[in-house]
Amino acid sequence: MPSKKTVATRRPAPPTPAQWDVVIVPFPFSNQPGAKRRPALVLSASSFNRHGQAVLAMITTAGHHP
Repeated sequence: MPSKKTVATRRPAPPTPAQWDVVIVPFPFSNQPGAKRRPALVLSASSFNRHGQAVLAMITTAGHHP
């Protein structure tokens, strides 16, 4: 009986985010293991983001404690 080849399927690469896009990314908790998916604003330019990196700013409604 001929052996079957296992074919690995790849997910398509996510689109490159543009500057000022809002994206959903996992942010790690600071006081416990794990992460939660939260919105973030893309600050870096698309030309930088094309290389697999991006500079993001977390969007939050949490107030600043003095």
